[in-house]
Amino acid sequence: MTLHKNLTLPVFLLALFFVSSCSFNVSTASISNVLLCYAPVNKVCPADKTVFSPDAPMFFVSCNLNFAPADTQIKFAWFNTDGQRFLIDEVILRAGDIGSGSTFSLNSTLSKPNNGWPAGNYELVISLNTDNFKPIVKTFKVM
Repeated sequence: MTLHKNLTLPVFLLALFFVSSCSFNVSTASISNVLLCYAPVNKVCPADKTVFSPDAPMFFVSCNLNFAPADTQIKFAWFNTDGQRFLIDEVILRAGDIGSGSTFSLNSTLSKPNNGWPAGNYELVISLNTDNFKPIVKTFKVM
């Protein structure tokens, strides 16, 4: 019995060392109120849109970033998903560069190409650089 009691503390400390050496990035940050549109009002979409015309001037997304530490990175990745998924563009923002407070308004824009938007399926993926955030995926069409 004495050997068991003498090993308990070293085994516990060894386990604690292994757990603390792993890299986890858990955060309180979240994204809410994600809306797509082509005509924002004061940099906010008035309603969520899932179908756009080929002559829409832009794809615009507005959302709120909540309770994000300054080192939180927010990525907006725009894809065409017809055939092979193709990354059109991505924007990465850092919470510390946006302002202060518990909630920030964010937006991202993808401007219309010279020949208009090709008809098809598109996707926007919004992600944070944390281990506990599931990316938000918004799908939409151009018809």
